[in-house]
Amino acid sequence: MKRMIFIFILTLVAAGAAQAQRGLAIASLFGGRYKHSPHATEIVVTGPKAERINLDVYRSLSVTDRALVPPVVRAVTSDGSKAVSKEVEYRQGRLYYGYYVLSPRNGNNRFIFYLDQSLARKQPANVVTLIYMEGDVSSAYIKKLIKQ
Repeated sequence: MKRMIFIFILTLVAAGAAQAQRGLAIASLFGGRYKHSPHATEIVVTGPKAERINLDVYRSLSVTDRALVPPVVRAVTSDGSKAVSKEVEYRQGRLYYGYYVLSPRNGNNRFIFYLDQSLARKQPANVVTLIYMEGDVSSAYIKKLIKQ
């Protein structure tokens, strides 16, 4: 019985995290699309762990295979086109950095961060990172969190 309750609670937490990006193009990138790829890592933080960093949802996806990058860039630029505020930088004709503030949803502010480290001037690495964050926090707080 305890196991059934635990599974039920775990399912509710996962469903809540999945709903966080509902309506966004990046939602298709999370939740198992890259589950079996050795070239991708997905991190989901919700509940008490997310609360420790003042967020309701923190999701990240890191990709190390260039063949997996185009759908990520398409989704980010699609959602970024609807952002209420954004900071972007292109290098060599490709999106290097993107920080997007989306319209609030259910009282929470929403943010997307994208970084293609292969385009870094110092210490380039073959890693593309996408982070989605949601919570009752400011843009300044998120920028500080990202820099850590």
